[in-house]
Amino acid sequence: MSYKRSFILILSVLLFGLAGSAVFNYYIDPAGIFRTSQYEAGIANIILSGKNAANVGNCDERLVQKYIVENSKDQLDVLVLGSSRTMQIHSYLFPQKKFFNNSVSSAALEDDIAIFGMYQKKKILPKKVIIGLDPWLLNKYNGRMDWQSIANDYKNACGYMGISYSSAKGKTLEQRMYKKYLELISLPYLQASYQNWKQRKTKQNTYYETTATDLPVSIKFADGALGYPAAQRNVTVEDAEAKAVKLAASKPIEFLGDFNEMDKDYQQEFEKFIAYLQSQDIEVVFFLPPYHPLVYNVLQINPQYSVARETETYFRDFAKQHNISVLGSYNPAINGLSAVDFYDGMHIKTEAVDRVFKSGILTQ
Repeated sequence: MSYKRSFILILSVLLFGLAGSAVFNYYIDPAGIFRTSQYEAGIANIILSGKNAANVGNCDERLVQKYIVENSKDQLDVLVLGSSRTMQIHSYLFPQKKFFNNSVSSAALEDDIAIFGMYQKKKILPKKVIIGLDPWLLNKYNGRMDWQSIANDYKNACGYMGISYSSAKGKTLEQRMYKKYLELISLPYLQASYQNWKQRKTKQNTYYETTATDLPVSIKFADGALGYPAAQRNVTVEDAEAKAVKLAASKPIEFLGDFNEMDKDYQQEFEKFIAYLQSQDIEVVFFLPPYHPLVYNVLQINPQYSVARETETYFRDFAKQHNISVLGSYNPAINGLSAVDFYDGMHIKTEAVDRVFKSGILTQ
């Protein structure tokens, strides 16, 4: 066989393999970056029916929130915006109030603005908004681009809030949209697709509606809050501390890399967002989710995270100037929390969230 024919044969095998991988990745799509929102719409439909959605797998949380808001009819008394660190805030903390927790994992400021903008578009503005304020909201290099799936909602909200929708954000978004197609031939994505395919065969990743509140699998409650799987919910102090040690030793701590200064554009964006909420006669409450004591100790002593610590001072000063109540602190000791109150390095247990809210620790 000639070298030319050998080359063509090898090339054909490679191309066939890549094509097969692309088709498999597109069909399985474990992270949901190619599929339509059918999966997300199904989850939202369960929640809109007043039931809990159990065993929710990989999905675009932003699209779930979008579908929920777009199909909601009632004005909320209390709306929660934030990251996974605010997902433990439940409706029972606000009896007799219409409540929903629209938090999404690893939320950026863009997420908060976009999701609120969905309510504005529906003309059903909430009476009170509780915003979880993570330090990375003001970090230009936080790496958060998950909001791209609701970018239009973000852009529209920026328009009437007087926030500049920078061309840089649009350009980055466009680049990300193109880069996603590289996942079709990505080996890690192929491995994830294979694992997801095996789970589908055994129906391990099939979500379902339930009225149960205590299950081995995760639960997305009808009020939008999250219930962790039993194994994670019943974590031992030792295991939680081990996770905290791992987070504290990471370089950098999640979303806080290159955080050398609070980004001026993000500060301006944040301030205009809050000003708009207050201009609509919405009561605003800030919630500063605590870190595990071991993680907070690193934030406190490591000069690399001095700006991250300063964000709390900034948020508190801003709140004082604008008559906004503040719940919590990045420092767990201020909340009377210890290692027993954490699932891991940055998520406090539901019971601890309840204590912080019920005790009414309002510091400005």
